[in-house]
This record gives sequence, C-alpha cells and structure tokens, in this order.
Amino acid sequence: MKRILLFTAMFLLMVASPALGADKVIFIGGGGGGGSDLTDIDSDLLPDTDDTYDIGSSSKEWKNIYIDGTAYIDTISILGGSAGQFLQTNGAGVNSWDSVTGITIDQILAPTVATLTSAEVTATIVNNYGQAAADVYVALPPAAEGLAFNVVVGTAQAGNSWAIHAAGADVIYLDGAAGAAGGYVTTTPVVGTCIKVIAFKTGATVYSWAVYTRLGTWSALATFNLIYASDDNIVLEDGDNLVIS
Repeated sequence: MKRILLFTAMFLLMVASPALGADKVIFIGGGGGGGSDLTDIDSDLLPDTDDTYDIGSSSKEWKNIYIDGTAYIDTISILGGSAGQFLQTNGAGVNSWDSVTGITIDQILAPTVATLTSAEVTATIVNNYGQAAADVYVALPPAAEGLAFNVVVGTAQAGNSWAIHAAGADVIYLDGAAGAAGGYVTTTPVVGTCIKVIAFKTGATVYSWAVYTRLGTWSALATFNLIYASDDNIVLEDGDNLVIS
C-alpha cells in the first residue's frame, strides 16, 4: 500500500509541478509494480506545447494503435518493402507489399507493317520520333486483358499518315463509336498528337480496343491505303488491300 501511495504521489507531483520544465517525462505503469488508471478519460488528451512531445520512442514502443476516425499525420514512415513498392490490402485487414509491373518504352516504327507484341502494348508509349518520311502502319496484337498503351506522334512528315490496325475480328471503338472488324484508326501526324488505347472485354472471351483521342484528329476506317517509295518493301497481312494507281 505504501508503494502504491508513493507512486501516486510522485505521479501527481510530476503532472502538477511546472518546475519540472518543458522536458518532463511522465512514466505510466513503471517497473516498481504500481500504475496509473488511464482507462477513464472523459476529455481531450492534449499536450501543452504543439509539435514537441512523442508517444513512445525507438526503444520504448507501443504495440498497437486503434483509432475509430481519421488520423491526421504530417509525415509517415513505414518500415519494410522495397523502392517503388506500395501497400495493398486484401479487404480483410491483411496488408502486403506489391509493385507495378510493366514496361515503358519508346517504339520507333518502320514505314512498312510493324506488328507490335503484347509486351510492347503493355503500359508503353509508342512514339515515331526519328521516323523517316513515310506512312506509319501499326498492326496490333490480338486484344487481351491488361493491354493498354499510349500513342504519341514525335515526328511529323508532310503528306504522311499514321494507321493503327486491329488484328483479325477485333473491333476498335474510337471515342465510343464502333468501327469495322479488323479496322483502322488513322491521323495526319502532327507532333504531340496522341491517343490512349485500352483493351476491354466485350464478350465472354472477346476483347476489343477502346481508343480515346487525347489530342488531334483521328478517324476510323474499314481499309487503309499506304503510299510507298520505289525502294520500299510491301508487306501484306490476310485481309489487307493493295491499291496501285
């Protein structure tokens, strides 16, 4: 009983006495076997000076914190994980570190048919910077889940065109309007002209392409004719048309 009374008296003295200074430390539940009851707090718990005191320390840590409300924190430091990772939850209170996979590349396209791979249209930027004077014809791989990329014109050539070709029976929806199966989206290239291309599901096992105009004028066509110089090679896919005039 003496030990409890002594501890209580010391605690009240430390709280009440301004002579302890700004660096006073209040120990709760010390090793002497005593303790202080903080289970019946009926008011706000405020420090007497803003941005000065800590709760716990690197060697004296609290275990868990439970807050039913909003935590306003100027800076938060979370240990664990690696550079570039983020915390994700499974919806059941379990968090884990994860990272975004994918590649970001500039793809310089050939003037003849250039068929992009699935990897080249996964989180990529397709750019024709450095392209010689010629039409750019881009054949897409079959639309599938997770494919999305941006097209940006980095080099413009007078009289030339860009064309993006859907594979097989894939349909391109340009700004919400469906084009022909295996159709094209084209533009007269102006530097900075750009579109966003996303594969999306339109059937149980069917995917199509959604193309959103970000800048410039793009058109949907059922067929597309290329203009070639005399030393160019012509490559045709099934269903393509060759027009000679």
